[in-house]
Amino acid sequence: MSSIAVQHASLYATSNEDDAITIFVRDPTTGRLAPVGFHTSGIDDLYGVHDRQLIVTPDGGTVLVANGHGASQPGLLFLDRDPVTGLLAYHDELVGSPIIAAVHNVTTSPNGDTLYAALNSTAVLALRAPTVTCDLTPRPGCRASTSGRARLVLRDPVDLRDTLKWEWRGGGTAVAAFGNPVSDAADVAFCLYVDDASRMGALARGGAQCKGRPCWKLAGAQGLAYTDRTLSPSGVSRLKLKVLATGEAKLLLAGKGAALPAFGLPFGPATVRAQLVSSTGECWDSTFSPPHDETNPGRFSELSD
Repeated sequence: MSSIAVQHASLYATSNEDDAITIFVRDPTTGRLAPVGFHTSGIDDLYGVHDRQLIVTPDGGTVLVANGHGASQPGLLFLDRDPVTGLLAYHDELVGSPIIAAVHNVTTSPNGDTLYAALNSTAVLALRAPTVTCDLTPRPGCRASTSGRARLVLRDPVDLRDTLKWEWRGGGTAVAAFGNPVSDAADVAFCLYVDDASRMGALARGGAQCKGRPCWKLAGAQGLAYTDRTLSPSGVSRLKLKVLATGEAKLLLAGKGAALPAFGLPFGPATVRAQLVSSTGECWDSTFSPPHDETNPGRFSELSD
């Protein structure tokens, strides 16, 4: 065994021979262990279980697995932990960036809001927890786009050069709705739903640095712009907000590359919703009802209702 982590009555151990996590339940009186679960890399959507390290976050809700096997596997694997049974389920991963291709050790701050990952060299990567995430179902009460004024285009070619473009236009939006992402941890998440079930999410981090410069900047008195050529952490390359003199607002989000979470095309005759959610609590919504202009295994394109 390569790494062991204990959380209450659960013990987790990684194996350097079969790329797996074994889950044990621990008798609180005798300390004896009994196996209750087993996860092998490549089975049940679980990848990246290798012979490095795993830990349980301070809140007991997540198991983090550090993978030192290079860019072909996730650098960090996030597993949801059932607080009653201790069993694990896939939640998310960080993959595709040379920076996180080989993580050897991982730990968290005492309150769990910052993740520290030791890389191949002497470098330590610090990742804070996002201040906003996608819900399992669409958020209620979001600002709806003006009829026919939102567009969603997804491309999923076989060469992994996926692209995402979402445009929204509607009223009732001010720049302050985004908080101050230029310097603060005011994250923004793009969330995609198919028949009201979460399909994918992508994050633009507030206060982030992109190649030594702020990713966010003010774009005039009534605008914000986000640019990240590194596509970290989940493939978002551009995000723009512009409030027009008429009071209408225009939003544009674009993403690309292997770091984008899978779209799961084709959608078929399903209702698709795209939402942009800010850590301020504000959100923007667009609905794309069937029949769609274009939906096939390689592309989805549609104007909003």
